[in-house]
Amino acid sequence: MANAELLDEHVRVASHATTRRGLTGLLLIRIDDLIAIGDQLGPDAADEVRSVLARRLSSQLSVDDLAGELDDETFAVVVRDASGTDIRNLHGRIHEMLARPVRVSGFSLVCHVLFGAATASTEVQHAGLWRRARADLSGNTERSTSVGGTDRRWTAQTSIRAVGRLDDLHDDLDFALRNQNGGTPGDHGLAVHYQPIVELATRTTQGFEALIRWQHRSRGFIPAAEIIDLAERSDLIVPLGDWVLSRALVDAKALGAARSAPNYVSVNVSATQLLQPGFAERTRRRVAAAGLEPSRLVVEITESQIVQDDDHIWDDLADLRELGIQIAIDDYGTGYASLAYLRHPVIDMLKLDRTFLAGIEQPRGRTILQSVVSLTESLGIALVAEGVEDERTRSMLIDSGCTLGQGHLYAAAMELSAAMEWEPGHLRP
Repeated sequence: MANAELLDEHVRVASHATTRRGLTGLLLIRIDDLIAIGDQLGPDAADEVRSVLARRLSSQLSVDDLAGELDDETFAVVVRDASGTDIRNLHGRIHEMLARPVRVSGFSLVCHVLFGAATASTEVQHAGLWRRARADLSGNTERSTSVGGTDRRWTAQTSIRAVGRLDDLHDDLDFALRNQNGGTPGDHGLAVHYQPIVELATRTTQGFEALIRWQHRSRGFIPAAEIIDLAERSDLIVPLGDWVLSRALVDAKALGAARSAPNYVSVNVSATQLLQPGFAERTRRRVAAAGLEPSRLVVEITESQIVQDDDHIWDDLADLRELGIQIAIDDYGTGYASLAYLRHPVIDMLKLDRTFLAGIEQPRGRTILQSVVSLTESLGIALVAEGVEDERTRSMLIDSGCTLGQGHLYAAAMELSAAMEWEPGHLRP
């Protein structure tokens, strides 16, 4: 980390060195809660969090960028000779990296991060770069304070209170997984529920997505996102993913027997799980043991995970595809490389993130959706819209050419017995 003087010198050099892209960018990044962490957990804990965040920040920079510390709570990044898009993309990557939890002193801490930004392309603008970036940071700080803390649900202070027994919850999940007897449902609250994937025009069921559920004995229902977050921050994501996959394959046999046409079961797989040596072969054996055709299993991996380890993940997905297993990209439209990876022939399905549907009532949003539909059709890739909540959305998706969807218009995720009896004509009120 550079100091303030070196950062300022970098700005001065940049003012005379811009070329074709022409912009110097200055990002100020204030890490709220570091003082609170020091007060509650001690100065060593605050220093450890600061060091982790500094390493994450530096990992996103190019060789021409420079990061430094202005004070104990504020980082700064100087980006030289960049485009506006370059600077915005860097801002997004930094925000994503700094928003991830930091595990320290037995706690999982998620700090509240505030940004200030300014750009310059002329000598006069460079002279006022620091002032404008600080003003932007100050304005963001005031806006954050004015909303009464509603955007700070997961600050370090609340995390310390809410996740004070994180280790106990980890141990409970570990115990539950170790007592599932290789995929047989036990009495420890873990379960797999199934949400239908429906052909929008005909309302016929095409498949089911397997989703983890946990009814904790003392804490009640634990949201799926919290389960996955807990598992990913520990050593449990692989055994959790393997249990869900094993359970889903057993249940897929029952779902197929209960329906006139066999449906596929779609299972989310983490990058960590996928990259385990021998994962493809173990999956093949599990599919065979369940008595399923490989094509009745769809392995889903999120778009953001593909970005993290591109080459290795694509190799492992290709191994699964060679076995006849279908491959789906989940949360499509939320990552950084949405178009670049569509050239890979292993992709059978894209699952359109629910946030993609927010703007389809507007002409621009509808045009974008139709472009995605046209692109996937030309590549022979199935497109599933997630988060279909009402008939109006369903109609607009059909009009745009999207054929498949899932969401509360049809059904929430349900237990296996309910999924076996469920008919797509029975819409939720």
